[in-house]
Amino acid sequence: MSIKMKLVSCISAFILVLGIFIFGVLSAEQATVNLGGSISFDATDVYARVTGRVQNAQSNPTLETLEFSAYNDAPDQSSWSGLELQFDSRATNITIEVIVENLSMERELTVNLTDMIQTSTDNLGKSITLDNGAYVSGTNTTVPVATSNDENNTSKVTFVITFDVLDHNRSLPSITFDYDINLIDENYEPVYEILDGYRFDENGALLGYTGNESNVVIPSSYSIIGVEDKSLEFASYDEFNNFSSNNYQTLLLMSNITIIVDDISYGPYQDFMTISSDVMVAMENASQSIIFEYQENISVVGQEHTVTGIGMAAFMNNSNLKSVTIPASVTSIGQGAFVQCSNLTSVSFDGDSKLTSIGDSAFYNCSSFTEITIPESVTSIGESAFEACSSLTSITISENVTSVGWRAFTDCNFISVTIDSSYVYQNAGESQTTCGALLQTANTVYVNEILIGGLGVAANTYLNSNFAVSSAATNGYYIYTRN
Repeated sequence: MSIKMKLVSCISAFILVLGIFIFGVLSAEQATVNLGGSISFDATDVYARVTGRVQNAQSNPTLETLEFSAYNDAPDQSSWSGLELQFDSRATNITIEVIVENLSMERELTVNLTDMIQTSTDNLGKSITLDNGAYVSGTNTTVPVATSNDENNTSKVTFVITFDVLDHNRSLPSITFDYDINLIDENYEPVYEILDGYRFDENGALLGYTGNESNVVIPSSYSIIGVEDKSLEFASYDEFNNFSSNNYQTLLLMSNITIIVDDISYGPYQDFMTISSDVMVAMENASQSIIFEYQENISVVGQEHTVTGIGMAAFMNNSNLKSVTIPASVTSIGQGAFVQCSNLTSVSFDGDSKLTSIGDSAFYNCSSFTEITIPESVTSIGESAFEACSSLTSITISENVTSVGWRAFTDCNFISVTIDSSYVYQNAGESQTTCGALLQTANTVYVNEILIGGLGVAANTYLNSNFAVSSAATNGYYIYTRN
């Protein structure tokens, strides 16, 4: 056989093999796997987030983007479904990357990772590795998160979930997977507040107000403020003086201050203004160094929390308070929230109020309080809620009130009472310790005309004995005028 014929034969054979290979590739079994899953995320006392994405899926001509995120204050779960990956039978793996970030501040953090899938799914094995390549096995694996030094004070850990095709000759099943992530930071104790004077808890309740404003508008939301440990060192008192003359505001922002002068500790002091005079003398005579160890509030990146309640005694004995505006988001006013706010004259409610309850003694002995319209959403008024509000001359009771506590209105001085509540209306003639206190001093009582047919016996007796009623309703109310 000539060289030419041999060359033709070799080329033909090569083309035949290539054709068979291409045919095999084109006819290779196509498989589709549907992935669905969820992240359950718990991060108490820290602000953090979990994000994820498809990192790699070999040989897949169609790839739908998988993105998810979960925040500890947009709680509980971020989930996805219907992720469809298509690839041929020679595909080896699908990789999903999950990133856990601590956004609170610069400090150590650990991730307690619970794998909710206990066994490998048929024909689709699964493994978890960290970003450093370490293999994660079993459940409740605690992973340290390195503290970063970047300007955002974030730290993060990445773990990768890899699904491996075990048998390329078999079809791939659908799979659902779940992971439970717990962030742990035992050293972080957050303070929930928004502006000077306000303190909130993690559940949306206003714990207290210590500000000096007389006309207070309670915010409807707030952000987390964290506390960061810091220190400053000065070689001499002169150096401290030079610093303080240009950075006095920094000194004023310090809290929980400990001062170490020539290795002797003084404090801690609540703030810079409470440092005692003997410490200042020691600083002036320092021969080695002066060290300030203190805490400073820092804002924590994150979603705002909604204010949902005014806590017990939040404004108690606040003599500066003259008026307060309560946001629509507040659903409850706690026990003694405004007790003995002697200069409080008015309370107003923003927009479509969601307030449902006014707690016991909420406005007890607010002696300058003049009027209030109970929001229509309120269903209960606690014991002594408005007792001893001696200047309270006008009140409107919403139609949804179904419970009024003992002595709720005792020792008020009503001139005008508007009753839209059938409960209050039917019980308006009771003793002064309950609803009857509304009528004891009132000169005029406006009763919703819809309620006339349900007038209770006690109320009927009291009103008809002491009041003259208009013959016809005016603007939807029958008007009772004291004889």
